[in-house]
Amino acid sequence: MVEKSAVIFGATGLTGGHLFNELLASTHYQRVYAFTRRPLDVESDRLTVIEKPLEKVSSEDIKTLPEGVDVFICLGTTISKAGSKDAFKKIDYFLPMKLVNLLSSKAEHFLLISSLGADANAGSFYLSVKGQLEDDLKVLDINRLTIFRPSLLKGDRSEKRLMEGISLKLSALINPVFSLKLLHKYRPTDSKDLAKAMYKVATEQVGLSSARTNVISSDMITRLLNP
Repeated sequence: MVEKSAVIFGATGLTGGHLFNELLASTHYQRVYAFTRRPLDVESDRLTVIEKPLEKVSSEDIKTLPEGVDVFICLGTTISKAGSKDAFKKIDYFLPMKLVNLLSSKAEHFLLISSLGADANAGSFYLSVKGQLEDDLKVLDINRLTIFRPSLLKGDRSEKRLMEGISLKLSALINPVFSLKLLHKYRPTDSKDLAKAMYKVATEQVGLSSARTNVISSDMITRLLNP
């Protein structure tokens, strides 16, 4: 039996942290490679941690990885936290593009977190950057790409995001409205559910067509876990 390995970027983030736990507990993956800028408070014989700023990851780091890995990219920030639109784009566009290009010859499957409403032509800078990333990844020569478009993510963050906190409180007040079928995709997405859906898609190939690129919408994330 050929050993299967997973690579994760963003293991200390909200969704990435949950996904990292899923990967380490997995019997599907014999090895997990975590690229992180901060130390991970966990040890395992199956875990290899590459601790360095992600913008400094190079081809030298990648060439040590085995062939046919599943690559999970759980990166993302906000313009407010990044400090400027340019800084935001470096993290949410240029960094994922760089990592996918570096790993293109090693990866069997890329799984990326984007956002509901991602569109290169969107009036929102945030959504336009997400959409531009999706469009530019789709034309790369890679084996398989699955893009996850969650709605507003809920979960316990290490840092507080004021606007997201306000939005989540408002969504809780109008949650009965989201029960309408047409509005399901706008309901907040639990970060644990997103992590479980990413793991399930990677290991069971559920929700995927034969196309090289697939998009998993926020309401589909819920359906994958509750068929």
